[in-house]
Amino acid sequence: MRKWTSRTYASAGWACLLWIGWGFVGIQYYWPVRYWGLERASHRADPLISALERFTKEQGRPPAKLSELLPRYIREIPTTGLPAYPTFKYERLPGRQSLAFWDLGSRNGLPMRGLWVYPDGKPEHAIMALTLSERGEVLDARMDRMPEQVLDVAFDQAKWKSGVERMRMVRLFAKTHSLKGRTLGELKKILGEPAGTRCLVDASWEIRIDCPMGILNWDTFYYWPTQRYPKQSHGGGVVRVGKWAYVHE
Repeated sequence: MRKWTSRTYASAGWACLLWIGWGFVGIQYYWPVRYWGLERASHRADPLISALERFTKEQGRPPAKLSELLPRYIREIPTTGLPAYPTFKYERLPGRQSLAFWDLGSRNGLPMRGLWVYPDGKPEHAIMALTLSERGEVLDARMDRMPEQVLDVAFDQAKWKSGVERMRMVRLFAKTHSLKGRTLGELKKILGEPAGTRCLVDASWEIRIDCPMGILNWDTFYYWPTQRYPKQSHGGGVVRVGKWAYVHE
């Protein structure tokens, strides 16, 4: 059996330090290399993007699917050139949409009901989130990060504006005030200013490369013809990479 000497321990120590050091170097250079590879792949979509723009201009709408482009606007749909993510995905979008949310107060440590959908506001607080059309009309309303059990009470505008019992009032308020179709301006008169607003969608179509990193990860790399990307999109934070955007899910 080999005897460990002071020189052996020193060598092992240096090996560990080198291994840790290379690990840090790898982490430091991983993301720039990943972005560079995806940006190179994005250039292969340039003919596809041009075809989509010509189709949209001539037809007055984006195509429902990429096959509508063939063969008049493009001879074939390009691939990404990336073995792990070979396909460009296409989706027709609803145009400009935004989100407005109101803080409903703290859950005070109570467990959350359902899935966490929106990152907006304080994590320990519930929110009411409204999806708005380009004209500012409510398309969808969601009570997010609510506790499992809440005793509902009738809506009281004075209490709401003072921030009292919002969590208990919000569901009956939504039922009695028919939120869908109302404008943000109308709701501001009733509820006061929202805690925040942000862009959700700002394009009529999207090209993307789904590039997950593991089983429980849904990173994606996408392009909008407006090239106006929000700070949050597709469930994660957005990093601009050339003309495209990378989402860290």
